Amino acid sequence: TDNTMKDMAYDKSKGWYEGTLGKKRFMTAPYSKLAACQLKGPDMTLRVYCQMADNTIQEYGVKGKSPADKCLLVLTGDR
Repeated sequence: TDNTMKDMAYDKSKGWYEGTLGKKRFMTAPYSKLAACQLKGPDMTLRVYCQMADNTIQEYGVKGKSPADKCLLVLTGDR
């Protein structure tokens, strides 16, 4: 199993597509869960938190001026 974080985003004109975090293939602990929050401001920001193999919590972020209409976050591998 690969234990990577993936995200899918939805845009009315594009449909579903692989998001910025998914393209980076960030690794997580096999027992990790995800938490996410969206910060509103001049640039929309998505923050995602997961647990690493050394039991630390890692934060990943994405900034963008035109966020997708919807976003789906998943972890791959055995859960």
